[in-house]
Formats: sequence, C-alpha cells, structure tokens
Amino acid sequence: MAKWTPTSMIADIRGKLRGDVYSFQRGVHYIKAHNANPDQPNSAKQQTHRGRVSALSGAWHSLPQTNKDMWWKAASLRGGGNTGLSEFLRANIFIYACGIPDLPRIDHPPLSVGTPPHPENFQVTATDAAHNTLSWTAPSSADTFVQAWRQFDWNYFSGYNQQWVILASDTSDALQIIDTHNVPSGARIWYKLRSFDAQARRTPFTHVIKITVPD
Repeated sequence: MAKWTPTSMIADIRGKLRGDVYSFQRGVHYIKAHNANPDQPNSAKQQTHRGRVSALSGAWHSLPQTNKDMWWKAASLRGGGNTGLSEFLRANIFIYACGIPDLPRIDHPPLSVGTPPHPENFQVTATDAAHNTLSWTAPSSADTFVQAWRQFDWNYFSGYNQQWVILASDTSDALQIIDTHNVPSGARIWYKLRSFDAQARRTPFTHVIKITVPD
C-alpha cells in the first residue's frame, strides 16, 4: 500500500480501477494492488500498471479545460459516480494494455456514439499440438482492431486460478491470430474475441469457443 497526495485538479479517487484500489482512511488517500489471488505477490505487471496510472494522472494536468469538461460529460453519461479523470484513465489504460504498439494517448472522448463492427464468423482451429488459429471474416480494416482473450480449462489445471487474459491484438484485416502454447494434449483452451478502435470503443465479447489440444 502507498500513500498519494491529491491536488487541486485531482481531489479524490476511490474504488477499484483494473488492478488497483483507491481508498481514503483517516484523512489519508491510499493506493494498493487488488489481489484476487493471495498466492500471487506484487508483480512486475502490477508495478507497470501503477506506473501508467501515475503517468496518466500527471497528463491529466496538462489537458485543456475543454477536454476535461468533455471527459466529465462522458462520465456523467456513464453514471455510477464516475469522474472525468476516471473516464480518462479507463480509456487510456485500455489502449496501453491492448497490445497494439504506437496507438496515441486519447485526450478527449469519442466525438460520436457507437462501437466498431462486431467480429463475425469466429472460429478456432487446432493447427497442431502447439498452435491454435483464431480467425474471423469481418471486420477487415487497418483502423479497427480485434483482441483475443484466452482461459485455460480449470478441469485440467486443478487449483490453478487462471482468469481470462489478453492473448493478443491485431488489426482486423489480419483476419487471424495464432496462439502458440505448451498446454498438454487432451486439455482444453477457451477463446473469445472482441473488436475495438483507437478511441477505446469496444464491442461485447463473442461467444466462447473451447478447443481440445490434439496429440
């Protein structure tokens, strides 16, 4: 757990944001990692995430007031007590974590409502015992992206608290993502997809496909 000091621009943050929990106790603001699995220590990934939050919180200071007002408006439309800062963080942490290099920081919310096209005809094929190919037929453009998520079947990994994790992201015109794995034959892997764009607008996930690793 670490202390953080609010400023005139960022007066208060509370609640859970991805891997961190923001709280206020006895007059002091705290930030700590949310650990759903106590067996996992403070990881490099968690430290990287907190570094991103800190950098983005600093970037919030430099935004024009017009942009901040737009983020606050977006937060009010979402409801649930969200703030302009939390909306700014939510969008940009997603972009940083999506797996697509060189996507720029989002300094204002999308100017139009909507989501990119949903992945169509999602399929998974076991190419061999170490590779699965995830494919779709649409969308297919360089400015829309597809993100693949993976989860291991708990029946084959007793006691292993594996959550859904991002496998990879690519431009949607790639029309496939290949998963190279070391899962033993006979085990199952679960996959799902979603589309997103450079403004962090994303679709719901597709259906889940479970595939058994061949011999």
